[in-house]
Amino acid sequence: KGCDICLIESDHNGVDPTKILTPPRLAVICGTIPPENTKELTRIRSYLTPGILEVISAPQDRETRNCISSSCARINCRLSVPTKYEVTRLSLGGSEFIYGGEKYKLSICGRFQIQNAATVIEAVTSLRRLRYTIPHEAVVKGLSAVSLSSKFETISVSPTIIIDSTHKVEAVGTMCNTLADFKFIVIIENYWNSKSTKSHINRTIGL
Repeated sequence: KGCDICLIESDHNGVDPTKILTPPRLAVICGTIPPENTKELTRIRSYLTPGILEVISAPQDRETRNCISSSCARINCRLSVPTKYEVTRLSLGGSEFIYGGEKYKLSICGRFQIQNAATVIEAVTSLRRLRYTIPHEAVVKGLSAVSLSSKFETISVSPTIIIDSTHKVEAVGTMCNTLADFKFIVIIENYWNSKSTKSHINRTIGL
């Protein structure tokens, strides 16, 4: 009661609260969904129902993007996807970037975090279209204050120690790309056994 905006996380578990709630006005699809993950794509298709006015999706490959786009067209809602951003600083201490002509800072590192931030900015833009007043200064301040434990988290610069709790096979590739930006690596990992994961780990060691 009394909330202007309520943020509810939907997942694939049986306790998903969105199954018993009315459709939100805005839905955000975070992260990359591989096209072979048919279970997740089916869940998203069933979740996108009439009543949702805006959908924001992180950048996807063509097949997944087409799936989301057709689902949005079916319920006649607007789909927005982050556009290109310009990285002006990338370090273990944080990042700076320009998006939509505005400058932003993050205290967390990694290009993938900048992409996540761009998705957030698009969500804020959608909320403004829905008549919510969110000052630009609040967005800048909020993004700069974000901290995420164990998400490519730098706990020491000298010596360099980074903790990452990646547990999805597709996310291992993102982690490897992030490590490549910093040209170093000593890794202690615990991933399940799969050809895809081994391939990413071998690539990481090769850096």
